Amino acid sequence: MRALCLLTLLCVGCATWQQNTQVALDSIHEAARQASSIAEKEFDRKCSEAALQCAALAPDAPCYKLQACKEQFQTFNNAVLAIHYLVIDGKLAITIADKQSVIERIAKATKMLIEMRNQLHSLGWIP
Repeated sequence: MRALCLLTLLCVGCATWQQNTQVALDSIHEAARQASSIAEKEFDRKCSEAALQCAALAPDAPCYKLQACKEQFQTFNNAVLAIHYLVIDGKLAITIADKQSVIERIAKATKMLIEMRNQLHSLGWIP
């Protein structure tokens, strides 16, 4: 994922700014999609384990561990959606030739993507 971000930044100067930013936004979108796929599988596993533990201990009691797991996943999912929104907003800025807005969207989305990657790494879900 980090290599993908660096590649998009190094490509500046390869073609027109619109083409470069389109490539950068597409790369960010794909990296976010991959991170989301990894997280979805891992959170599904983690939340399923929490549900089984709660069911074994107290079947009729509220399962706070499962609730916390679902909230964690929702927070992560919201970050993915925010990145996708920035990508869409950046593509719109390309169509109206607003370079500054595109650069801001790419910078913000890249920062969020790096934070997401670091979170997945800290959880041990990616190397």
